[in-house]
Amino acid sequence: MLYKLSLSNCESFSSCFECISSYDPLCGWCLLEGKCIRRNSCQSDSIVNICPLYNLSTIPSNISVDDSQTKIFLPLGDFSQFEENEFICKYDEEISSGQWSDTGIICATPKNQLKIPSDSLIVDINVFYSTYNTVRIVYHQNGVVDGVQKIKDVFRIRILAPM
Repeated sequence: MLYKLSLSNCESFSSCFECISSYDPLCGWCLLEGKCIRRNSCQSDSIVNICPLYNLSTIPSNISVDDSQTKIFLPLGDFSQFEENEFICKYDEEISSGQWSDTGIICATPKNQLKIPSDSLIVDINVFYSTYNTVRIVYHQNGVVDGVQKIKDVFRIRILAPM
């Protein structure tokens, strides 16, 4: 009888910190997939030894809904291996380009102004490069960003109606 034993259970680590601090030589945090997986299952330059930073202070604190195209900076940390890669930022059904900056991704807001059915609308920004990181922005009609709130690894920018 032959038994197949798993040497590592990388999927059991739900966060980057848990994955890296496990010191399991077969597991690694795959930045582009946003999860802990076996090192040989991730693109070699996507395994990181430090966790992404979520430093909210670099996201602009004021964004007007009426601005034609605003750049939103999504800070992750210094991962220079992604400099040459292009990213896609998807706001619900609208798509815009994203690019790597020194320490994160810059997403342009959608070219088409989002239709706000009542006084507010919650829009998720999904950044794609074989990954599904989400930034949540709350849009209020004719409003501006009033503050930024982090929920786990999700950024939330709240846009309030002008006074």
